[in-house]
Amino acid sequence: MSNTIQVYGYPTLESADVIKISLENYTGLGTIHALEVKKSNRGSRSYAKVQFTTRERVEYVLDLANHKRLRFGTTYLKAYVMDRDIVQRPKQFAFEMEGATLYFGCQVSKEILYVLCRMQNTSVKFGFGLRRLYFVISYSTTCYKLQLSYENICQVQLHRSHGNTTKFVVIQLYGAPRIFQKAEEDIHNYYSDIPDDQWIRATDFTPYSSIGQSSHLCLELPHGVEVPNLSRYFPYYEENNRQFKLMKGHSFSKNLDLVPIVGPTFYLPYNIVFKICALVQHGCIPGPLLDSSFFELLDPQRRHMGSIEYVLEKLYYVKDCCYDPVRWIKDEYKNNNRLRSFPAISLDSDLVYVRRVQITPSKVYFCGPEVNVSNRVLRHFAQYVDNFIRVSFLD
Repeated sequence: MSNTIQVYGYPTLESADVIKISLENYTGLGTIHALEVKKSNRGSRSYAKVQFTTRERVEYVLDLANHKRLRFGTTYLKAYVMDRDIVQRPKQFAFEMEGATLYFGCQVSKEILYVLCRMQNTSVKFGFGLRRLYFVISYSTTCYKLQLSYENICQVQLHRSHGNTTKFVVIQLYGAPRIFQKAEEDIHNYYSDIPDDQWIRATDFTPYSSIGQSSHLCLELPHGVEVPNLSRYFPYYEENNRQFKLMKGHSFSKNLDLVPIVGPTFYLPYNIVFKICALVQHGCIPGPLLDSSFFELLDPQRRHMGSIEYVLEKLYYVKDCCYDPVRWIKDEYKNNNRLRSFPAISLDSDLVYVRRVQITPSKVYFCGPEVNVSNRVLRHFAQYVDNFIRVSFLD
């Protein structure tokens, strides 16, 4: 049975917001799921198709109309049940929250997050059954939606600081959320959950491409809001009672059109720069902490190339993020005087190692070297195969 009715008798064509406010004066705030206002084909009056959140609200409005107690101003309204809902099978969310503050940034220690950008009054929806998290943000003159799939979540932490009522949900990312921009708004339509066809795929809209540079999302919960038991939904979840700080960060990417490529690296060979970018992307080292001292430790004019390749490869397999990479690399050099790169697995003649770059609307991903089937070009330039790169453009 449908939860949608047609309310007829409005003297003029009103906006969806005006009619929503009028009807929710009867049914209560937040009881309308969708609403569409249209002009009647006969006469000057208009009508509204209204989908309520529960059948109880539908019956209540029908009863008001039958007893001539449903009015808009001085005009009595009529109401009829419709066969179909405006939104078929609305999405069910396990947790919804309004008024949260969303921070984009990078965690530089267990207690500190460098903030690149802050978005206030964020709407948050956890679609656990959908295996996605949604963040709706009003920015400038438009509205954006971030869609984060479970596959792009590395770890979730809930920080409850002692002596501080503020709670933070910190999400470490494997990949950036997908970004959508709301299509041009029709004032005669309202949807509590905007349909997918009303969103247009978009690029990073934040200052300094903050979404693409960020390794973490941080939600500051409004006071009094209790989150569900997140350990049921995220295998890598933990709660932390240590003091947690947010500090103003800075852009660390060399080129804001292609984030997060780090710099300055003009004196480093291409294969070393590629590996550093991959380490940042995979959360092995924090981008904002990479300074001249770090890059100098990886300079082939100062160190043996085999030793450099060894420490970078070993960093990739460290269990947790290395928050002091300079000290870590120095210790490796000091404790192992004869570091040499890991031996590559020999391949058949028709296979080669090739690095791969994936370019998305929000950031660049660095992969490999990976095993690829050789082709005529690679065979012809076999001695230069390390200079080749595969580039893919993905959504």
